[in-house]
Amino acid sequence: MKNQLPSNLLKKWLIGQVEGSAYEWFVGQQETLAGDVSARNLYMTLGMIPRRLGKGDLQLSIEDLERADGIRPGWHPKNWSVDVAVESVVNNSSLNQVECLDHAPVLR
Repeated sequence: MKNQLPSNLLKKWLIGQVEGSAYEWFVGQQETLAGDVSARNLYMTLGMIPRRLGKGDLQLSIEDLERADGIRPGWHPKNWSVDVAVESVVNNSSLNQVECLDHAPVLR
């Protein structure tokens, strides 16, 4: 389980918790960013996440939380919202593509 990425687990949880069209938008934005991770595209995506996917609580079971801790010890997304989960996936995948964007904050 250690080799599974937290972003993959977040995506798995999101599939079951957001409306199909909203999740499709999220996937489309990931594809857009994979092709062009410009600051403009990143900021537009991050700004639209709460509007498109909502700010509802991420519904996680005890097993989900145990899985999270198994993948990344000390990770407890118990009080996360859907938009925070999506923003984490977007930031993580974007930072994996580039070391730093000139005007984008770098989260480490």
